[in-house]
Amino acid sequence: MGNVNNTIAVDTIIEKEPFRIKKTFFRGIVCVLFSILVIVPFYILLINATHPTADIMNGIKLLPGADFFKNFQKVLDGTGSTSTISFGKALFNSLLVTIPTTILQIYFGSLTAYAIVVYNFKQKKKIWAFIYCIMMIPTQV
Repeated sequence: MGNVNNTIAVDTIIEKEPFRIKKTFFRGIVCVLFSILVIVPFYILLINATHPTADIMNGIKLLPGADFFKNFQKVLDGTGSTSTISFGKALFNSLLVTIPTTILQIYFGSLTAYAIVVYNFKQKKKIWAFIYCIMMIPTQV
């Protein structure tokens, strides 16, 4: 009897193997498509950074231009089309907002996580679900 059960189990595994291969292949295709969907805007961004402003206004280019370093030098010097905005000041303002916000989020998030994990209370699962729901909403909303 032990032999029969082992044979059935092996047959079942062999029958399910093509399904697993198809499932894995499908997941791989989906991952590749999503990766392309994420990478293409960054590629277009870098390619557009290598063209003059007039060329960018005419449409999307797929091949890089020759003005990459010249364009970034204009941004850093403040001589480009954004000459009214200082890049250094804009970067400083971004860091002035981002660093304290990140530190406070880590601090309060750690306190909340500690309280939820260590202490047992009635509404623990509901509060945990509420926190997950809040995390799904973008902060810009």
